[in-house]
Amino acid sequence: MRPLLLTLTLLASTLACAAPERELITVVVTPNEADWTYDVGTPVTFTVHALKDARPVEGLALRYEISPEQFDATEEGNATTSAQGVVIQTAGRDKPGFLRCAVFVDYEGKTYRGDANVGFEPEEITPYVSEPADFWQFWQDAIAQVRKVPLEPSFELLPDLSTDRVNAYHVRFRNEARNYIYGVLCVPKKPGKYPAILRVPGAGVRPYTGSSKVAEQGAITLDIGIHGIPVRYPEETYLNLRYGALLDYNVNQAEDRDRYYYKRVFLGCVKAVDFLQSLPEWDGENIGVTGGSQGGALSIITASLHADVDAYVSFYPAMSDMLGDLKGQAGGWPHLFSRYDAAKHPEWYGVIPYYDVVNFARHLDKPGWMSFGYNDWVCPPTSTFAAHNVLKREPELHLYPETYHWTYPEQTAAGQAWLFEQLSAGN
Repeated sequence: MRPLLLTLTLLASTLACAAPERELITVVVTPNEADWTYDVGTPVTFTVHALKDARPVEGLALRYEISPEQFDATEEGNATTSAQGVVIQTAGRDKPGFLRCAVFVDYEGKTYRGDANVGFEPEEITPYVSEPADFWQFWQDAIAQVRKVPLEPSFELLPDLSTDRVNAYHVRFRNEARNYIYGVLCVPKKPGKYPAILRVPGAGVRPYTGSSKVAEQGAITLDIGIHGIPVRYPEETYLNLRYGALLDYNVNQAEDRDRYYYKRVFLGCVKAVDFLQSLPEWDGENIGVTGGSQGGALSIITASLHADVDAYVSFYPAMSDMLGDLKGQAGGWPHLFSRYDAAKHPEWYGVIPYYDVVNFARHLDKPGWMSFGYNDWVCPPTSTFAAHNVLKREPELHLYPETYHWTYPEQTAAGQAWLFEQLSAGN
């Protein structure tokens, strides 16, 4: 991966799910199709404006690069900003996929960037990763083994996170014999039976505060961490782990199918659903799962592996078509085959297909709701469509093309509302 793109990827990973930030200069790159989507072979026209205080700024140096998503530029050029906008034309793509127009504008010693990553028949994108012959049996055997370990749950009331309508608990339950899953459980105080929502996390190492506001709407919620450590330590503890023992956890033992870091994580998500089913307040029928980025991947994976999950919401799922980079097709986070020197890790090629969202999607036949943006360079839409296009049941798809690796509040609210509707319908 090119140095600039790698820097942006690492930065965006640390800010996953954050709200967009505004800068002094806004570089707006507008494709000529309103939905940013084209037929293969169709030319594209981009119009670029540099705005300050919501007004065009003239006379600034502008540079642009056009490239297949996540790969080197195939076209470059220079221009000067104007009130009417700078027009950039390109021939488009000759096959399904995405083409990014990245524009850089200099102002008072700082460079500002804008993007438009447009799609060409993205519903026709096919994944590069293939499914191992024993993929499903591998995971069914692993689940059977981990379910031999009793949950042995514990609950610690968290008065500071509880409200007048919800009790919040720091919970722990066994995953495998020698480790636990920790999380924050929120349960409505009003006596009754409630649907349950498992909230799976984006990448990183952090504390969790739970989802009391969601629980107040009439659901049990469980926000879990994936690292087998309590989720209510001081922030400094997680900072030390993030840049110490858990640095690059996403490639930890990726050379070994049975010891890769995510095996325990995926099984922990299954056990988290089992834990929710053990609660006396659960309604006995309805369970959903939701998350974004790494959590978007875990949402699809959990819904695929656990028969009793009824519906899922997935925002820009990571870990999708991770081998795509080997084909010249943008692969998903954690970008194992572009960010790292994969030539030094030939064992990865055989292990990663057991952990790729695409292969779980091939077995998923449940109601789903997916949402992502075209500009996302952490979980590029090529990789996300690769997973979407093989799902056994078509999910509701909500595209917000201009977004990068974040969501609008309205977008998040729409996914949550859909999930509540599904669970109340008793699918």
